[in-house]
Amino acid sequence: MNTRNVVIRTRLSESEAERFRAAAKRCGLSPSAFLRTAATGRVPKQAPPETFWAHMDVLYAVCNGLRDIAQAGGEDSEYAAHLQDTLVNEILRLQETATLPEKTG
Repeated sequence: MNTRNVVIRTRLSESEAERFRAAAKRCGLSPSAFLRTAATGRVPKQAPPETFWAHMDVLYAVCNGLRDIAQAGGEDSEYAAHLQDTLVNEILRLQETATLPEKTG
């Protein structure tokens, strides 16, 4: 279990503090989470816009439709299952690319 009992204090100018808080907010993180992420050698990414998640919802709906076709049986069920697997993998890769912090050096 991660015990967070070390406090790090630093001084920033007012403009630096504002930029720091704004950067954390753009990533959808608290200032503490933003700093912890950076301290692990990863660069936090800006949170995707709401439209990204709306598009993801559409992709998930298509994926669920393919699953339904695959489970219904019939001549297209095997191909639908293959398409669903491919779509799931691409959705996950897209989410990772858009949301997960990148490793630095």
